[in-house]
Amino acid sequence: MTDIDECEDPNMNSCERICRNIPGNYTCSCPDGYFGDGRKNGSGCIAETSHFPVIKFSLGQLNEKSDVYSFGVVLAELLTGKKPVLKNGREEMVLAKLFVTALEENRLFQILELRVVREGTLEQLQEIAELVKRCLNLSGDDRPTMKTVVIQLEGLRKFTQHPWAIPHETQNLTNTQSNQVDLYSCTM
Repeated sequence: MTDIDECEDPNMNSCERICRNIPGNYTCSCPDGYFGDGRKNGSGCIAETSHFPVIKFSLGQLNEKSDVYSFGVVLAELLTGKKPVLKNGREEMVLAKLFVTALEENRLFQILELRVVREGTLEQLQEIAELVKRCLNLSGDDRPTMKTVVIQLEGLRKFTQHPWAIPHETQNLTNTQSNQVDLYSCTM
């Protein structure tokens, strides 16, 4: 009896990454740095550095700054419009590393989403990118606390005043002054 190599034809196997032919069947697995059953219709192959588990796999423990790394990944996703793990054919790239590398190589604006670039000033974008970089630091001791992150983000938010988004109090004051001017101009 001749064995058919199911791994040669992707339509004959359900492996996402590694397919190993065995007599009369095949097995799926994941490469180093990934976990899961390796099947497309199963848990697949999930990168250990793809999101929340990164701190536990990289350092072997969770700490009070572990959530800061995950928040940094979410911020990087929002700024770039990209997923935590980017696929380029068979190759994968982790967004956190791509973001930090782009910032260090002065290529930040090449990876930022166009909408983000249009809405922020150069200083704001640079400051938030540096904050994201500190959040994504692999050493938990070098990451800011979540409180520090919130304070810095709040400062950036207050700094942003779009000309078309006049606060309600200012708008009422402007309308009142405008009405007074009209009243006085009518009586003269």
